[in-house]
Amino acid sequence: MTIHGFKLPVLLELHLKTGGYKLTEGEMLRLKALLTGIGSPHPRLWCEDQIVSQHQLWTTDAAEGYLGTESTNYFPGRIDPKRILIIGEADRHDSPIALDYRTDDPRVVYLGDAERHDVWIELATNYGQFLDQLQGCTRSTAIKVDRVAKLSKAFDV
Repeated sequence: MTIHGFKLPVLLELHLKTGGYKLTEGEMLRLKALLTGIGSPHPRLWCEDQIVSQHQLWTTDAAEGYLGTESTNYFPGRIDPKRILIIGEADRHDSPIALDYRTDDPRVVYLGDAERHDVWIELATNYGQFLDQLQGCTRSTAIKVDRVAKLSKAFDV
C-alpha cells in the first residue's frame, strides 16, 4: 500500500487494513515516556483517512513551521517535507509523529521542543522497532518476519 507515493511498512499497512493501530493503556504509557520533547503528551496514531488528509499540511504556508531546526543534540533535527508522512500526533496541538523516508526503512520521528526550538526527534529506527518499544519487548527478527509473513498472507499484502 502506498499513500502519497510512500510505500508503507508492512506492519503499518496491516494495521491500517484492520482499522488502525489502537494503543493499549500500557503502550500509551510507554509512548508518553518516549516523547521527552513534549511537555504534556497525548499521543495517538491515525487511521488511513487521517494520514491521507493530514499530508496536505505540506502544501500550506504553515508547513514552514513544521520543518524543525538543525541540531547537533537531537536527530534528525530538521526534516525534508517531500520525504515525510505524518502517521499520528504526539499531543493535541502541533506535534506530528511521522515516518521519515530519508532512510531505506523509514524511521519514526516526532516534532518536539528541545533547547527552545522545534526539532524532529527519532523515536525508532523503523516502524517495527517502534512497535517493539510500545509493547515493551525486543522480539527477534525471525519472529517478526514470520508474523509479518503470516499476516501478509492472511490480508493478501
